[in-house]
Parts: sequence; structure tokens; C-alpha cells
Amino acid sequence: MITPVTPTPEKVVQPTPWKYWVMGGATVLFAGIFWWSLGMAVRRPMVGLPSWEQAWQFAIALVFFCIMLALFGIAAMASHRRHYWVTALTGFASSVVLILFFPFRWATFFAFTLSVAAFLVWGWSIAGDVESRRKFQPHYTIHAGFSAGLLLFLLSISMCYYSSLGSTAQTADTLRTNVVTAAQKGVDLYLPKQVPGYRGDMSLDQFLSLVVTDKFGQIIVPEITSTLQSNSQKQAAFKQITDQLQKVSPVFNNPQISNSVSQQLSDQLDAQQGALQQEALKQLSVAQRQLLDEARKEFLAGFRIDASGTDTMDTVVSKIMTRNVTKYVDPYEQLIPPVLALSFFFIIELFSVVFRYAIFFLAPLIAWVYRKLGLLHITEKTATVQDLDV
Repeated sequence: MITPVTPTPEKVVQPTPWKYWVMGGATVLFAGIFWWSLGMAVRRPMVGLPSWEQAWQFAIALVFFCIMLALFGIAAMASHRRHYWVTALTGFASSVVLILFFPFRWATFFAFTLSVAAFLVWGWSIAGDVESRRKFQPHYTIHAGFSAGLLLFLLSISMCYYSSLGSTAQTADTLRTNVVTAAQKGVDLYLPKQVPGYRGDMSLDQFLSLVVTDKFGQIIVPEITSTLQSNSQKQAAFKQITDQLQKVSPVFNNPQISNSVSQQLSDQLDAQQGALQQEALKQLSVAQRQLLDEARKEFLAGFRIDASGTDTMDTVVSKIMTRNVTKYVDPYEQLIPPVLALSFFFIIELFSVVFRYAIFFLAPLIAWVYRKLGLLHITEKTATVQDLDV
């Protein structure tokens, strides 16, 4: 049995035609601010971790990104599919402004294409969801097609970042510089703990003196001193001499005579030992210089760099890091920009959950503001519905 036709009230949004342009204009305005702020954030090529200032610039850009999408979502809801051309025009205008703030490269035009596609796909899904609902519910309608649209938007942003990197050679050179700088900071923190007295402005020879020649002196000097001043060796030598003298003449059996001879021998030996010790200490500085030369040659050969003993350790460490980084960067130079762009995409995709909730919060708020300003009016409309019962 077919039940009687039941009139059902339905809420619809009916803005007047000029109001479409106001809402679309607001979207384009904030789109321009977003692309401008993003261009400012990536103006200095970001290869590696951004500085605090650059991180703040990205945060500000993402705030305008959320506002732009919330404004577009409400404008698409108001346009419905009957006026989808307004939605499409708004999306196109919001995308084309990005060309003004990024270099004219193929990646920039690819970013423009992806942005237009994101606006069209998402706007069409929103318009379809609006027509399927009986109530004006922006907090639900804004979800329609959002995942696909957001993915395209993030790809567009990644392409803008790619276009800001410059040439492949410039990007590779910037990467080398940043990696070397970061590694040098790590060395400056690590070496002073391992080598007391280390400073970045000290020369290579001063550094080698700390780790090589001073250690050499600490080992050799005590050994020379202990050898020359060993009482046990003296006593053994004196006893051997007095034993031989006693065999030659019984006079030396007298303890006084024996002690006198031993004392004279000791005085002569002490004098000889003192002279020998002083000469050994003089020769030690010569040995240290020779050891320093050998240590420098071995050090430079081990790291395969060219440097002099007067070069600062900052310069030497920079040469070492540059050589090692270049060894791994140069063979893959052509792949560096795409890999960086892909990494940037995954980073912003990781934070997309923040964008989602921010946009879902802003859309109803903007709809409420539009209603207060008189740009949107919700009217009651009666629809005819038939129910079929068996």
C-alpha cells in the first residue's frame, strides 16, 4: 500500500547571486595570503631541519591554509551543483595566484594543476553532499571528498617546495653545507670531552701535540728519570767494582776505604748521569717534533685531505666532513631534489590530522559568521515524500 504523500520540511541555503562573489572573493584573498606566506617560508631553501624563524613562517602559512579551505568549503556548500561554475572559478582563481609567489618552473605549474584539481574534486563532493541532506550541516558536509582533496593539496604544496629548491647543483651544494655544518657542531661538542683542551680555533699541530707528543713525553720522561736515578743499579755497580778492587789489594777490605771509593764513584756517576739526563731531555723536544711531523702525515693520509699544520681544526674538520659528504652526495645528485620533495610531503602528511580538525572546526564557525553578516540565509522548504508499505 502507498501511504499518503507527506510534506517534509527541509532547510536549504539560498544566498543571492552577488553574495557568491563575496564568499568566493574572501576565499581567493586568503588563498593569496597563504601562497604568499608559503613562498616566504621556502624562500630560503630548506635542506635539513628549518630554523626557528622558518618553522614559525611555516606555522603561519598553515594557519592561512586552514582558513582558505574552510572558506572554500562553505562557498562550495552555498553554490550547490546548480552554481558549480562559481565553485570552479573560485578554485581556479585561488590556485592561479600561487604562480605569482614561486619561480617559473615546471614544478610550479604542476602545483597549480594539482591545486585546481583539489578544489574541483572537493567542491563537487561538497555540493553533492549538500543536496543529499535535509539540513544545513557544515560540520558533516565539509568531510565529503576531503581526504582526496587534501592529498592533492599537500602534493601541490610539495611541488611548490620543490620549485623553491633551485637547480640540482645548488640543492646538492646546500645539502653538503648543511650536513657539514651540523656535523661540525657535533664534533665541537664531542671532542672537548674526549681531548681536554681542544678548541675549534686551535691549529692542527696544537691538536696533534695534545693527543700525540704530550703523551709521548709523559711516557718517555719518567722512564729516563727512573733509569738514570735508579739506586739499585748504582749499588749493584759499586759492589761489582769494590769486589774487583778487593781481589787486587787487601787494603780495599777496609770499610772506610771501600766507602770512600764508593762515594767518589757515586759523585762521578751522579755528575755523568745529570749531564746525560739533561742531554736526553734536550733530545726529547727534537723527538717530539719528528713525532709531530709523522703524526701529521699519518693524520692527513688517513683522512685523505690536504692541510698544513697551521690550519685551524674547524677548517680541518670541515675538509674531512666535506670529503665524506661529497663522496655520498655526488653520485646521487640528480635524485636529491625529488627525494627532498617527497620527504617534505610525508612530513606535512604526518601533521595532516591537525589540518583536518582545524578545518572542521573553522567551517561551522565561518558559516555562523556569514549568517550573522547576512551572506547566508537558511529557509524552510517543503518536500513531498512517498513511503511504500507492503
